[in-house]
Amino acid sequence: MDTKGKKNSEKGASTEEMLATYFRTLGYFVVRGVKVYFKNQPVTDIDLWMYARPSLISKEIVIVDIKNKKNPQACERMLWTKGLQLAVGANRAIVATTESNKDILEFSKKVSVDVIGGSVLKEIKEKKLQEDRITEEEFQELLKNSTFGKIDGDWRGRIEKCKVLLSNTISFSTINYWMEEAKYFANQIISRPKVETIATRCLFIIISYICVGIDSISKEVIHQDKKNKYEFFINGFTYGNQGFERTKSSIEQSINMVKQYGGNNEFNGEVVRMNIYNEYNNLGTEIISDYFSNDNVLEKLVELAIEIEKLAMNKTEPNTFSGSTMQRSTMGCLLDFWAIDRNKFGLMPPQ
Repeated sequence: MDTKGKKNSEKGASTEEMLATYFRTLGYFVVRGVKVYFKNQPVTDIDLWMYARPSLISKEIVIVDIKNKKNPQACERMLWTKGLQLAVGANRAIVATTESNKDILEFSKKVSVDVIGGSVLKEIKEKKLQEDRITEEEFQELLKNSTFGKIDGDWRGRIEKCKVLLSNTISFSTINYWMEEAKYFANQIISRPKVETIATRCLFIIISYICVGIDSISKEVIHQDKKNKYEFFINGFTYGNQGFERTKSSIEQSINMVKQYGGNNEFNGEVVRMNIYNEYNNLGTEIISDYFSNDNVLEKLVELAIEIEKLAMNKTEPNTFSGSTMQRSTMGCLLDFWAIDRNKFGLMPPQ
């Protein structure tokens, strides 16, 4: 990258950090630099992906496109961002631009895209909002310097994949994937003390996604009783998007196919069926299903996600026993689900 390109990149990153800080002060859960893929091919990046829950029965996903250039072509960016909003299923789209005139505001209303114009950007900059946190670039540098790339578990790739999933429709399968990745980093904290700090950052980032994900899907059952919430969660955590009935149908079809075409007279479909269901029953999903079906947990998930993400990105090195009582309770529940010893993990501070 030439000197001019590097300066523009740094300027863009600085503006993204500034606006991310601004939106956090408004109560949003904010993620910088979310890549968008189509059929495993990269398409574009979302500068800021944001989540909030204005009420118990509504969620709000907002994407922000930031153009801090001399010729930002704001109207063109609005059309582009509107298309991206539809593609990723966001509720709102915002374009932040250094341009500032009445025509832009008029066009923004026509295409239903909000605008943060040059004068507002200037006001936000003059506020000099600051947070005691590392930047996205600093986090990536820590990841790069703390591990040995793909031969060492590909930590950067794992975090990137987890972040990419935010740009898709969040579902139980998404959350279950995050659960497995979080378990991986929880085990790294125990087994590799030399990289415990960066592993803790990675773990907390993914858990913040899990909280947002569960909050997002829980609106379907938010007003139901705990029994129905529990059944909703255990079905999803155990069987993913397919649910029990579709999973059962797939199992039966597979068993019947083997019986008919397998050419093995000794094949016992009943034993296979029993073993498969035993595997599902031994997943331990009742632990997290019971925890997340509690109203006092569900109502605070966005707040919890914001807290945990803040711990992950704090300039002070995070530890496994940081955070509020609810954060530690959530962490303990997840450790129990993953069958990880709380003492070995270090959930409680040393005596």
